[in-house]
Amino acid sequence: MNELHVYCPHCRSTVKVQPELAGQLASCPLCFGQFRVPITEGGATPSSPATPAGFAGFAGNRQNFEKTVGSARVACGLLAIFGGLVGLHKFALGRMGAGLIMLLATSLSCFLLSPVLWIIGIIEGVLYLLCTDEEFYQRYIVEEQSWF
Repeated sequence: MNELHVYCPHCRSTVKVQPELAGQLASCPLCFGQFRVPITEGGATPSSPATPAGFAGFAGNRQNFEKTVGSARVACGLLAIFGGLVGLHKFALGRMGAGLIMLLATSLSCFLLSPVLWIIGIIEGVLYLLCTDEEFYQRYIVEEQSWF
């Protein structure tokens, strides 16, 4: 049976798909990330893997994936716990709107909302640190989830 070999844009593994799935959504069996199967001419396989949106630092193999996402997850978790009051973890994830909301809420309230925002930061930091690298990548990098 004729199969296409395409790259998963989330974990960069090679995935075998049926040609009739071209242009449709498929799931990677390794990372469970969803991606659209590219439409190819004459059944040709794409020559290079796509860059996952929002995560240019990923180099391409499983070890680099775990190292890069794992360090980003820990860094965002620590930033959320220690700098969540002003939204440092939001800026680190590229969520400028959410970061500005936290920063402005803290400063414009003359730090009256600080305890609430600090608790939000601690909760988000603990959530970042407790999730797996794959969950963090899917939830906060691919799906761009901003809150909790």
